[in-house]
Amino acid sequence: MSKPSHEDVKKLIRELIVPFYLIERDMRLPVEKERSENDAEHSWSLALLACSLAPHIDKTLDIGLVCQFAIVHDLVEVEAGDISVWDKNYSKKTKQEAEKRALKSMSKKFSHFPWLVKMINRYEDQNSNEARYVK
Repeated sequence: MSKPSHEDVKKLIRELIVPFYLIERDMRLPVEKERSENDAEHSWSLALLACSLAPHIDKTLDIGLVCQFAIVHDLVEVEAGDISVWDKNYSKKTKQEAEKRALKSMSKKFSHFPWLVKMINRYEDQNSNEARYVK
């Protein structure tokens, strides 16, 4: 594994982190009725809530893993687009196909960040109790 260059880090920020703030959710924030929650706020809130509740729901859950999955759980939407289940044109198959293509693309694009790629893949695979709990 090669160390990421300064350009790799800038690309991660420019192409993944900043766009994540631009994806707005359907849910309105209770404190600001004029604005929707963005995906960064959504993922942080989910991480905090999921970690806080995990020991009460299933004592065997690894809270560190729950937090990592919560942080990355919607990152494929940056590449695939946010396909809301509430959209009248929603199709589970279309959403899954778009996210699968996005995951493949992101795995190549961000290969210098193996933790990121590994965690997104592990979350999308849904092969652990922690991934299923976050979903």
